Amino acid sequence: EPSKGCKKMIGALLLLAVLFDSSYCLSEKGRIALTKAYGGIDIDARHERLENLGVKGLGPHSSSEKATTSSEAKAGGNTPADEGSIAEVNRREGVDEYLFNGDMILTDEQLSAYENDLGNQTRQKRQIATYATSWANNEVFFYFDTSITTTNQAYVRKQLIYLSDRTCIAFKESSTETNRIKVFDGAGCYSAVGMIGGEQSLSLGSGCYVVGTVAHEFMHALGALHMQMRNDRDTYIKVDLTNVPENLHNNFNKENNQQHTIRIWQQHAIC
Repeated sequence: EPSKGCKKMIGALLLLAVLFDSSYCLSEKGRIALTKAYGGIDIDARHERLENLGVKGLGPHSSSEKATTSSEAKAGGNTPADEGSIAEVNRREGVDEYLFNGDMILTDEQLSAYENDLGNQTRQKRQIATYATSWANNEVFFYFDTSITTTNQAYVRKQLIYLSDRTCIAFKESSTETNRIKVFDGAGCYSAVGMIGGEQSLSLGSGCYVVGTVAHEFMHALGALHMQMRNDRDTYIKVDLTNVPENLHNNFNKENNQQHTIRIWQQHAIC
């Protein structure tokens, strides 16, 4: 029988295993922010639905490369300790498992449509892109919540100029337009998909102000999904799901040809 000292050591190791597990508990700040971003729904019920579909988070062993920070891009400095990929930031905050593919907020209609498509093998798979409404007149209205610092506001504006120059989308600041995006510090990096009507949330918390991340989340707000879901992805990459848990395979579902045609049109012919 193990000695008392051995038992204590085993207990300590088990505790460390729990503490260093790749998934983190949702913080109180994250819970409050997600509840508001989801419009007051029961986020635990949403977590359960995403878990049943196998589309919550990006898995415990995501190999996303760390993004380059703005300071590193400008001065060649080191990456700050709290910076990293979107997957890493959202996992650290504990919000990733409450979001579609780790950083997308779906409306109930969007999620229900996805559930129905997965449950009907004979039905044409439409996925989320079909239900992502475009912004009228190629104008996207947004404003900054008081939780976003002046410095970070300036950084976001710079990234939106980059997007505008390449997409013919006009990003305009307004807190009074009927359809608008509220940019806030919500403990993580995430956004609604497409224009959902009324005010919608886009979170840029600590770790989100890096090259590519701001543009990534605003692209979701325009209706874009992740690149691994593109219909033509197999032409360019080989997706190896060997080390991906089976309950997460739905994160790699592809759009159908019709959806892909729509996405190409939205990206290249939006003017």
